[in-house]
Amino acid sequence: MQEAAQAGELIRSYWSVENRLHYVKDVTMGEDKNQIAHKQAAKNVSLLKNIALNLMRLKGYKCVKTAIDLHAHNIKTLFQWLL
Repeated sequence: MQEAAQAGELIRSYWSVENRLHYVKDVTMGEDKNQIAHKQAAKNVSLLKNIALNLMRLKGYKCVKTAIDLHAHNIKTLFQWLL
């Protein structure tokens, strides 16, 4: 029975990463639509999106879309987040 519980935990942990990171980056941040051809540039943009996502979560936002909608055009607030 313990093996089943461990397997269940592994599955939940996998989907947690999928839902909290990959899905958000793909759907909310449009990473799949990215047409940057140069591989290093694409990696850099992905890194910046990871930083932005982590900053939003550190600021307490559960919904990344809400944070983007509220702050995407507020440069002053975005710079304050970095300090």
